[in-house]
Formats: sequence, structure tokens, C-alpha cells
Amino acid sequence: MGASERFIADNASKTDLAANAYFSWIVSNRWLQVRLEALGACIVLAAALFGVLSRTTLGSANIGLALSYALGVTQDITWLVRSYCDLQK
Repeated sequence: MGASERFIADNASKTDLAANAYFSWIVSNRWLQVRLEALGACIVLAAALFGVLSRTTLGSANIGLALSYALGVTQDITWLVRSYCDLQK
């Protein structure tokens, strides 16, 4: 029928469109991850500064527990945002 060239060109254009969408999705995920990690780092910094400034009134166990929870907050924030985004789809 001689339509193979048309089908190949049509398939190539659709493949390019799908690859562009996937690349945009990957880039936006990386952008979000960097911002969430920066937010988590700020939370850990605030907990560490609070621990240093109140070292006379708080025990080392309490400061360690606060830092441990602050480190876990980053993963929780990431999970929360991703779950919210999946809910919106």
C-alpha cells in the first residue's frame, strides 16, 4: 500500500511527544525534591540551633531526640506532598 513511511513518521512524532512529557515530569520531580530537601535542611538547622541555644536547660537525650525527629520530617514532607499530588490526578 506504500503507507509505511507515513506510519513511521506518525509513530516518530508520537514518540517524541511522549518523551517530552516524560522529561518534563522527571525535571519537575527533581525540582520538587530539591526544594523539599532544602525545607527539611532548614528544619534540621532550626532544631540544631535550638538545641545549642538551650543546652543548659535541655539534656543531651532530648536534643538528640529532637534532631532525630527533625531528620525524619524531610521524608514525611516528601511523602505528604507526593501523596497530595497523586490525589489530585
